[in-house]
Amino acid sequence: MGSKEDMQRDQRNAFVAEYVAASIALGVKANRLARGWTQRDLAKRAGMKQASIARLEATTAETMPSIRTLERVASAFDVALIVRMERFKAFAVPSADQDTGLEPRGDGPVTKGDE
Repeated sequence: MGSKEDMQRDQRNAFVAEYVAASIALGVKANRLARGWTQRDLAKRAGMKQASIARLEATTAETMPSIRTLERVASAFDVALIVRMERFKAFAVPSADQDTGLEPRGDGPVTKGDE
């Protein structure tokens, strides 16, 4: 069994992966809907299939898209894709969450409980 620090690192990594997945899914859908586009419209503009857009809008930590895919979608929206790394302490704060004990610092994506 791993150390307490290893378990905490694993929990943090899982937390960040879920946060990133939710941000991708919600970001794609929000940008698409703001333009009044269907998934098919976005797919055509991004040179992808509609099913691929549906998968992006349902992204999970296990189905994370490639940077190249995100670049194609960002280009279709005519927006910049920004990827950054930051210290974990600057990203999350302790919370009462039973799974991770963490929540994003500042504005985060809408989650199941916020809908």
